[in-house]
Amino acid sequence: MKRSDRRSAIMLALGAALAPVLATRAAWATDRSSGDSSSGHRASGIFAPPPVPMVYTRKLQRQMVGGAMLEVTRNFNVHFEPFGAGYRLEGTQLSASVAAPSRIAEFARLEEQRVETGVFPLLLDRMGQIVDGAGPHESHEIEEALAGLNREYERNGPDGQELDLLVEALHQAGARMTSQLPRDIFAPVETTREQQQEIALPWGESGAVTTRFVAVCDPQTGLMHEASREVVTDLAGDQRRTVESWRLIAA
Repeated sequence: MKRSDRRSAIMLALGAALAPVLATRAAWATDRSSGDSSSGHRASGIFAPPPVPMVYTRKLQRQMVGGAMLEVTRNFNVHFEPFGAGYRLEGTQLSASVAAPSRIAEFARLEEQRVETGVFPLLLDRMGQIVDGAGPHESHEIEEALAGLNREYERNGPDGQELDLLVEALHQAGARMTSQLPRDIFAPVETTREQQQEIALPWGESGAVTTRFVAVCDPQTGLMHEASREVVTDLAGDQRRTVESWRLIAA
């Protein structure tokens, strides 16, 4: 492979590895920033979740290399309990389904069998905002690896087994990153919002992460009924799309 082609391949690999991290940061920034572009606000200032069992569904659709889509859907049995000045949200997984390209069928099978236990319980304040478990993943290891890769490229060019191993490590690190719940997912403060974040990549390349959030709430309780968050990453000309959607209905 020519030097320029190898450099391009490494850039795309970095983009693929970094996309989940950048998407998480952009999504978290959108949830917290007061400077977002918003066109709708929650009609009711109340948050009064019903004291009955509910079904919470989370669907994740992630675009892969080549345009193929990975789709993971999980259903949870949940209920809200008064806790201190707010609420505690308990939940257990009911079912899971995975749709994936045939080349990762084994991964899809294992993911479908996996029981997600890291989501609940969640603590909410009196207005339904998540007060724990919703921060972005730290990514110091990835940032340090990027710095090392950049130094290696400047010193020796993009050659050698070490770079291949490092890129693979970045892929694995990126795969472990998952998007975090918006702080206001159960009681959206705004029904629509959008933010674009510019990204500076190594070697002078650039990109952007665009996050769009849309929600439908119950006007009587302020509780989220349906919501979705689309994250589009455009990194060094390689564009990927991730869509998360949530639904909360009575059991």
